[in-house]
Amino acid sequence: MLKYLLFFLVSTSLFAFETGVKTFRLFDETRDRPVKIEVWYPIEQGKHEIVQNDWWNKNWVHMDQVRDAEILDGTFPLIVMSHGHWGERRDRSWIAEDLVEAGYIVASVEHHGNTWDSDDPEFFLTPWYRPQDISYAITALLNEEVLSKSIDHDRIGFCGFSLGGMTGIWLAGARLENLKFDSIDLSSVELPRIVLQALLEKVDFEKCAESFTDERIKSYLLLAPSVWGFNTNTFSNITAPMHIIVTRGDIVLAPESHGLFLNECLPHSELTLIDSLANHNIYLTEISEVGKERLPEWVYETHPSVDRKETQEYIGKVATTFFDKTL
Repeated sequence: MLKYLLFFLVSTSLFAFETGVKTFRLFDETRDRPVKIEVWYPIEQGKHEIVQNDWWNKNWVHMDQVRDAEILDGTFPLIVMSHGHWGERRDRSWIAEDLVEAGYIVASVEHHGNTWDSDDPEFFLTPWYRPQDISYAITALLNEEVLSKSIDHDRIGFCGFSLGGMTGIWLAGARLENLKFDSIDLSSVELPRIVLQALLEKVDFEKCAESFTDERIKSYLLLAPSVWGFNTNTFSNITAPMHIIVTRGDIVLAPESHGLFLNECLPHSELTLIDSLANHNIYLTEISEVGKERLPEWVYETHPSVDRKETQEYIGKVATTFFDKTL
């Protein structure tokens, strides 16, 4: 009942949570792997000095937020996020803002070796590190002294973009084919050109066929998900609620081959098709002037007919409605 009351207050603009943010820099010793997590959470309204576009990352135009503020009393559902190829944990902060305002805690995991500033082709070829990163992050946050009491351990959702969507498919129960290096086409647009044959021979692709299901995650929101390499027979393993969002103008992951195809394979999934020329980057936060100097144009260029803010506001409403219904 409290959850629906909060949603009513938010939706009628009578009340909205302000946003606190913390960064957790963890290390998974079992995999010898760093895991960074950006966590946004509700704080008490009007009692903090808001810091806008905080200094800690200037690539993106971030939400109003207060670093390391005390979390609001109560328990809140947790949404765990996974970024796309060459992304990072803060590049979808706009949707975190929408979810926090609706009464959620949002934890965005950074996948080491596959980010803007830690690009390693071996980690692109071993994407099974990603679902393990997410499961590790959930365990860590549920045991973290500051957050554990504020997270409703039975209400955990997932939001993944692009390769992060692929991560979600894995966590939901699907499996990849048991790939062999000699079956991979180096000319494929799915693979970076810097991937060399010697590296392909080094990777043990048998690991990709393992199950990385995490039953603690109750529902999945996938933004322009990649379905490359999955054994479609294992899509039947997916029973958790899943909502897929794609745009007609996506030329990076064509909807017909990815999001729409996945939706056709899942009899109980929901689909939102945005019938516009919005491209793959529409899911990324607005880029700053500094970011435009650092990042390639395809990251921030938007078709003149597309209103980024309006599209993201719509996606944010779809996201909060879906999680309110399924968590």
